[in-house]
Amino acid sequence: MYHSAITQKGLSCCEKKKTIVSILVGAITIILLLLLTKNLYPDVLSLINPHTPAADIRAQIRSHGITTAFLLTATLALFCLIPGVPTSMVGVLIGVYFGPAIGILLNIIGTFTGNSLSFILISHFKILSKPHTKNRWVRFISSAKHPAIILTISYMIPIIPMFIVNYTANKLKLPDKVTYLSMFIGSIPSAVLLSVGGDAIFRGHSTPELKVVLAVLAVGIVAVILLRLKKHQQQTQS
Repeated sequence: MYHSAITQKGLSCCEKKKTIVSILVGAITIILLLLLTKNLYPDVLSLINPHTPAADIRAQIRSHGITTAFLLTATLALFCLIPGVPTSMVGVLIGVYFGPAIGILLNIIGTFTGNSLSFILISHFKILSKPHTKNRWVRFISSAKHPAIILTISYMIPIIPMFIVNYTANKLKLPDKVTYLSMFIGSIPSAVLLSVGGDAIFRGHSTPELKVVLAVLAVGIVAVILLRLKKHQQQTQS
């Protein structure tokens, strides 16, 4: 009975932590989105005004500085903490506003920071009350012969929810240095893709060629994952 009471107390403490973290993340996200909306509102007005020259709109968009960079990067980081929220739209927006060079850097910082915070919350604050050990991605990454390599690749693939990858990273119990290196390396390809794509949209080069490149890349990633899963399933059955 005493053991049951301790267990119940532990579960209650975890639920409180999860609630507090959820409220904090939600509140900060709302504040950031309001500030971002206020910051970008003049651009929206220029875009919907048919009399504003395209050259003026482009100059206005690229005139943004540190404040907008911080707000977009912070929003990207927080979106990485929220399951199901698409981070790619923020990544593309960063490319639109800051071009490929600075955009890649901001995307890497935002994604790496968000995944790091997610990993810390999962590993140290136990914010996930429901285990995800039966999830196919968790099983696939966990059972890999070289988990650090597969973990790095998983961070590169947009179709895998980041909180699942971070949960698996915690489950693997790899050295923190290895985990954070996987996060950093894994954030680079998507940062390049989103920043270059955003810059292409800004310059009006969102042509069929760009769409073909993105489609081929997406199909290639899915094909590799499916082949790996099939191979893993065959090895399990044998």
